[in-house]
Amino acid sequence: MFIITKIVFDNLGREIEREGYEYFGPLALGCGASSQQESLEASQAAYYQTLQQNAQQEFGQASSVFNDIYQAMSPIVAAGPNQLGYSAGELATLDNAALTGTSQAYTGAAQSVRQQEAAAGGSNFVPSGATLQINSQLAGQAAAQEGSELNQIQQADYQQGSQNYWQASGDLASATGAYNPATSAAGEANTGGADAANTANQIAQENNSWMQAVSGAIGGAGSVIGGALSRQK
Repeated sequence: MFIITKIVFDNLGREIEREGYEYFGPLALGCGASSQQESLEASQAAYYQTLQQNAQQEFGQASSVFNDIYQAMSPIVAAGPNQLGYSAGELATLDNAALTGTSQAYTGAAQSVRQQEAAAGGSNFVPSGATLQINSQLAGQAAAQEGSELNQIQQADYQQGSQNYWQASGDLASATGAYNPATSAAGEANTGGADAANTANQIAQENNSWMQAVSGAIGGAGSVIGGALSRQK
């Protein structure tokens, strides 16, 4: 195929000069895009739409996960590292266990004293001063033990609160990682869109290549004809 880049006519309209070159490349570049290219462009455009939909779905799911983490962890972080960590139910269970255990231990010890006293002096007796003193000591020990266990529970409560705070802080700091799949999907969609756009642009250039060649030839011929006519005048 000969591509004309310049053509000259005389004042009578006869061709007197022609310039150009032989084109031996793919015919599609001279006569527009091939059907395979157009099919590829259509497939790429459809794939791009699918990638966009996937990216939007991933973003919606990531937003849901992020919001769940934020709503759960924000109150804990806002309370600071010196907060209590046990729930009301957990604390009540621990306190009741400590109180019950201490009470049972004191009751058992007091019962043992009474049994020893009964064995020594019969079943009907008036508690002596020694017995009252022992019971008083047992009650004091029980109260001390009870207070110690409740204090340990409270310290553990604060320790758990501190652990909850630092755990929640870490969870919030990494919560944005929920968007990583959405970001990756968006990147794939952008790549797919760029591929489709590049193919469409190539097709447009190939479809218009013959017009550029013709317009260039006509422009060259027009300038020559115009020059010849001006000389005729």
